[in-house]
Amino acid sequence: MATVNTIHWKDKYSIGNDSIDSDHIKLFEIYNQLAELINTGYNKSTFTEALSKMTDYSIYHFKKEEAYMEKMMYPDLTEHKKEHRAYILEISYFNANFATNLPPNVEDVMQFLEKWWKNHIQKLDYEYEYFRKANHLKVRYQTLKF
Repeated sequence: MATVNTIHWKDKYSIGNDSIDSDHIKLFEIYNQLAELINTGYNKSTFTEALSKMTDYSIYHFKKEEAYMEKMMYPDLTEHKKEHRAYILEISYFNANFATNLPPNVEDVMQFLEKWWKNHIQKLDYEYEYFRKANHLKVRYQTLKF
């Protein structure tokens, strides 16, 4: 079995908002827990449990992020929400298929997660924070109970 690399937080992933960056760091930490499971041995049950944790935290983060964009009247909110829904659909598909006789390849799952989060943070999330700053909007990213 191949080794899955972890993701180390770097300045290039920061969108310039400490609260949002903190959520993204937590998502990377969960990703790294999944990578560690793969690299040290796992079974379907432990992997799907950890993947569910990633899904749950993603939904929590998306809820906060979408509320934040709504407050600033972000013009690309609808498209951003579509990206979130597509992600949740894909992860739900992976998780549901672990219960079948043909589970997905865990390396494919990890590759999807790594590529999706890096791209989403560095492009789409950066764009809404740039919009907020460019328009001098005083909008706060809310903390919700997880």
